[in-house]
Amino acid sequence: GTGVPGNSVQGIDELLLGDDSTGSDGRSGNQASLDSTGENQSGVTFPVGAVIPISTAAIPAIQFTETDASVSTLPAPSGFRPRAGSSAYVSGIYELTLSSVNYTDRGITISLAYDKANADLTDLAMYHFNTSNSRWEIIPGVQTIDPVKGTVSAKIKSLASVLGLPKGHPLRALSDGKSYRPNDSYRTSGLRTSGIPLRLDDSGSFALVKPSLVGGSFSGTIIKIFNFPNPFNLSSKTLTLANGGGTPSITTSGTVIKIELPSGVSGTGYVRVYTLAGELVREIDLGPLTGGSYIYTQWDGKNKSGVDVANGVYYGIFSIPGIKAKDATFKMAVVK
Repeated sequence: GTGVPGNSVQGIDELLLGDDSTGSDGRSGNQASLDSTGENQSGVTFPVGAVIPISTAAIPAIQFTETDASVSTLPAPSGFRPRAGSSAYVSGIYELTLSSVNYTDRGITISLAYDKANADLTDLAMYHFNTSNSRWEIIPGVQTIDPVKGTVSAKIKSLASVLGLPKGHPLRALSDGKSYRPNDSYRTSGLRTSGIPLRLDDSGSFALVKPSLVGGSFSGTIIKIFNFPNPFNLSSKTLTLANGGGTPSITTSGTVIKIELPSGVSGTGYVRVYTLAGELVREIDLGPLTGGSYIYTQWDGKNKSGVDVANGVYYGIFSIPGIKAKDATFKMAVVK
């Protein structure tokens, strides 16, 4: 975070153990955070087995910084249309380096915070800087927007190559089909100094931008999920639906949850509501869902026994086949 240089480099050996429980600050136990104060919600989450240390002597680490786009030393973004300039950015430029690790094929999740005052949720996506052609390119696949936290999340296979590393790459772990082991090819490839293995690094640059101001078409593969009003009380209210089609409004004693589902994602969907301690409060069955559509549901502020919940903060998690539940979370606050 700004003014907290000591937090820009973190050892992540404990994060690789796979503890994905959520703490009181709402962060997962296996997430490396950019800003320990919580002002900036950016972080990198390591599912169990996603990366492994290159050796027992190495301490995996992450360096995670954000630089204002107007002063970044990154090469000129030739992928941007000439009229865009720094106005295309909806965040700073995030630069990340992972050290002393090998990647498996499971992937890590990167979440970046955007400038809420300058963001349009219909024109927002995560891009990475492709050093091979010096262009900003959208990260393919599903991206998840959390308007409450103010973040966009995407799953990637490595920082430098978001689609994955080729077989034999020194940063790619070796596998026998059952388990992974460190790739020691670097030991015989000249990547040694005085008999001591070098610390292998993987680096990448990322930013949240407005696709309308970047060359190329917008893939439209972003899941957006949020609730309104938020915070909310438990009195009856009628809420207008902007994309409700034949259902212009919903009357509820709680809050309305809106999900924008991209094409190519379909199946039975659920929204599960949890307390900060991880206790399941309510499960909402959305039934069969089809991609390329808007889905509205409501949570009436009651638990599974039909009793009004207490004041406080709750987490909603949307799940559907092909999307990990933790990739589509949102925060709700009940204020009576």
